[in-house]
Amino acid sequence: MGRNVIHTVEKLNLLKTALVSALVVVALTSCTSELPAKGAIIPHHLLVEEQMEELYTEIASEDIEKVILISPNHFNYGFNYIQTTDEDLENAEVEPKYFEEEHGISVHEDFISRHFPNAKIVPIIIKNDTPQNRIDDLLEELTAQNLDKTVVIASIDFTHYELEEIAVENDERTMQWLRDWSQHESEDSFNEIKNLAINVGESSPDAVAMDSPESFYMLTRIMEAQNAKDLTIVQRTSSASITGIKDPSQNTSHLFVKFR
Repeated sequence: MGRNVIHTVEKLNLLKTALVSALVVVALTSCTSELPAKGAIIPHHLLVEEQMEELYTEIASEDIEKVILISPNHFNYGFNYIQTTDEDLENAEVEPKYFEEEHGISVHEDFISRHFPNAKIVPIIIKNDTPQNRIDDLLEELTAQNLDKTVVIASIDFTHYELEEIAVENDERTMQWLRDWSQHESEDSFNEIKNLAINVGESSPDAVAMDSPESFYMLTRIMEAQNAKDLTIVQRTSSASITGIKDPSQNTSHLFVKFR
């Protein structure tokens, strides 16, 4: 009888140990899955409005107090390389005149107001070929702030004016760079990203592999500073893959990426 009691106690102890281990695994998994989003790459091409809505829904939070929205300055409006409407930023010039005309900003405003209802929007537009030191000055200012309740969104469309098979090749290079970046530090990410933006095809001299490498660089550097390199490439789409068009001049591709 005593031996049976001992065996029973041993079995209960083993069961208790297994149960505790299982609960720890579940707890760790739950914590990982519930990490809040710190950033995202979301297009400004309303052909993919439904997919934009889906990603915004995934990263939505009423706890966020600020959304930094970074966009290309598509038409090079204004005098300065980096422009904003936020008077608190010392390394971006306040030039509000053209923001309503910049679709890289305007198409996101409704999404942000609905999915981050308590957040202030800080819009930033960056001209192509802005020098790295100008961007780094702004990055230093931003990353010195408390960004615990901030989400950074880079408003970027990817391959333009190119055949779909080339667009896929361009986008695969970018996605692989992101995967590598999530695991390792990059020694020269600014120039690496500028190279990623170069189209590998020949359909048009105006074709690019992303429309704002500067915005891409800013986002990834802020994510590094926030230790938010846990990324998910949610999906890749394009005008051609959605509508079946064959004309490269009508093709634009899109990457949807979230960072935690």
